[in-house]
Amino acid sequence: MRLYLPAVILLYLTVALFAPTKTYVAFMGSIKLFLAILPAFLVAIALNYLLLTIKSEKASFSNKGAWMSAVVGGALSVGPIYAWYPLLGVMRQRGLWRDEHVAAFLYARAVKLPLIPLMAHFFGVPYALLFNAFLLLLSPIAGWLTTQLMRLIR
Repeated sequence: MRLYLPAVILLYLTVALFAPTKTYVAFMGSIKLFLAILPAFLVAIALNYLLLTIKSEKASFSNKGAWMSAVVGGALSVGPIYAWYPLLGVMRQRGLWRDEHVAAFLYARAVKLPLIPLMAHFFGVPYALLFNAFLLLLSPIAGWLTTQLMRLIR
């Protein structure tokens, strides 16, 4: 892993000897991509820093706040689910969320905000709004039921 950056730099320099124009265009494309994803990286780093600095004995949401953050966070979350697992694990370890909150977060991920207009176009506005409202309202129930079923299995 330590050799990755030097290897990339060496590769760029080697290719630059044979095709300097194409190397420059590729390098500028890399810089543009880096700048485009930099805000997401900074938010992720800030969230990780905040979560890691919170002491578990001092950290606690009110029960209402935990449910609200789980449902709203699930609805607003984007990207692949496996990317969220480490953050959800830290939330549980730090005592910010219990198992039912994690399950509610995962259930609320079914709401895809960017796709609601498309859903409304194909199924109608009332259906799209009612469907997504039910997903959000029922996610705490799904979280609670998941916890109850896990207790039966254990």
